[in-house]
Amino acid sequence: LNNRPESDALFFSRIGFNQEKTFRLATLWSQDGDPQMDDLMGRLTLNDFSGRYADEPYQARPASLKWFRAAAEKGVVEAQS
Repeated sequence: LNNRPESDALFFSRIGFNQEKTFRLATLWSQDGDPQMDDLMGRLTLNDFSGRYADEPYQARPASLKWFRAAAEKGVVEAQS
């Protein structure tokens, strides 16, 4: 997620979608119980798209595990490793 091309980052920032807004939108979508969205939330949390862990980035790992665990329990293979 953080390896996206600079042109993509510029495009999304120009239309008003920064990392925090992307995280908020994904959080809303995750409420539908979609296992793929749970996996995405794990990735967004791990990469601190929320901005919550800027001072303590190590705290993002346990928070992301909650999402990966939910995805894994719903059968998402990528989340099981």
